[in-house]
Amino acid sequence: MGKVRIENQPAFILHQYPYSETSLILDIFTREYGRVNLIAKGAKRPHSALRAVLQIFQPLVINYSGSGEVKTLTKAEWVNGILPIPEKYFISAYYMNELIRESCAKDDAHPEIFNSYLYALTQISFQKNINPILRQFEKSILTHMGFGIYFNKKWIENINDNQLIIYEPNIGFKSRQKNDPKEWPIITKKALVSLINDDYTHQQHMIKQLLRFMISQHFKQNLKTKKLIQELSLYEA
Repeated sequence: MGKVRIENQPAFILHQYPYSETSLILDIFTREYGRVNLIAKGAKRPHSALRAVLQIFQPLVINYSGSGEVKTLTKAEWVNGILPIPEKYFISAYYMNELIRESCAKDDAHPEIFNSYLYALTQISFQKNINPILRQFEKSILTHMGFGIYFNKKWIENINDNQLIIYEPNIGFKSRQKNDPKEWPIITKKALVSLINDDYTHQQHMIKQLLRFMISQHFKQNLKTKKLIQELSLYEA
């Protein structure tokens, strides 16, 4: 790969870790180029201009260049527009970061997911109800990554309101049968219509169980933040 030079790219930091005594390696999610690994040279120095700017969950505009797998961050500016994320929602926001890191390959652009992430963080910063925000983001990930959310709206319209619906992995939604495996998530017609319409004010538990099941089918290893949430029982995510 030849040397690239990218300027004025909207971005978020998904993860960072130390590199040497003064620098950081960043897992960055950009709007037009997807996930990229960048080195922020000298970012840990007390007087570095990058030190205060490289904050997770905050929108940035960045410049970077280089030819290797890990390129060099040359400029980063904070973009006004998102309030600081309340501490009580940190784990939920990290969960969204982990979903992006697990689903989006390096150097593969996903502008729809970037926009969904930006919208979700904005809503969280306003301390909106966290559950609808997470459900909408999970649905966005599954939809835009082609992981099999397909709604046969005509079939759903014609099904009896009292008929339970089940989701069969890799197949889709169907009427529940007595011999269906117990681990397949059950959902009502009302809840499924709510999911289609991005209405998460009702039937929250069924929708949550369905989306989490679908995510578990594609992320075979347990997501670390999901496991932590379950262990702590502090956050509804």
